[in-house]
Amino acid sequence: MYFKALLLVSMAISTSATTSPQIARVLRAVAARVPAVETSLTLVAPLPSFSSSSVEPPSFSFLAPALTSSAAPSSKSTALETPIPRITSEAPTAPTSASVAPTSAAPAKPTITRAALPAVTSTASSSDNSLLTATHTGDATFYATGLGACGIVNEDSDFIAAVSHILFDEFPGYNGANPNNNPICNKKATADYNGNEVAFTITDRCEACDEFSLNFSPAAFSVLANEEEGRLHNMTWHFD
Repeated sequence: MYFKALLLVSMAISTSATTSPQIARVLRAVAARVPAVETSLTLVAPLPSFSSSSVEPPSFSFLAPALTSSAAPSSKSTALETPIPRITSEAPTAPTSASVAPTSAAPAKPTITRAALPAVTSTASSSDNSLLTATHTGDATFYATGLGACGIVNEDSDFIAAVSHILFDEFPGYNGANPNNNPICNKKATADYNGNEVAFTITDRCEACDEFSLNFSPAAFSVLANEEEGRLHNMTWHFD
């Protein structure tokens, strides 16, 4: 017990050097009053001295690890990089439209084919020109005259004749409108029967006559033959 007290006193003395001289003196007085105790304890090492000076705390330096930012790995290592196609924008070529001018063909006019004149009734060809120059063959008859198709009033004593409706309607230059304007009207012609000839004027149209047959006035018919014969066959005639 005394040893512990002595030890405490020694520690106090050693620390008092750094505190104050007054406290050191008090401690020495207390130590003098403590009876000496024989001991065989030998202090080998002096007690460490403690200083009341402030001890600087150890400094710690924190070195933040350098962070290296690497690119984040792709989510899938097997993904193939798809190349971005290059889009070239070209102005579309304007379509070339070859405009073809419409051809308007005028409708063909209908052609009127005239039937060839029968050979048994006429020795003329079927052309219009030969119609006026050829000699035609047909029957000869007579009728009571009057107002004809050409607009002329005839008498039985006139040397006139009516041509067939076929020849009258298809005569060259006639348009089929007003019969008074038919170019055949007032045409001069000559007829022959068994050597008897008579000159006459065409002023009428015969509905019942064959193509080249003629229907005469009584005066003109009587030059060719007697009226008792009635109808004359194989009479010939031509335009003058």
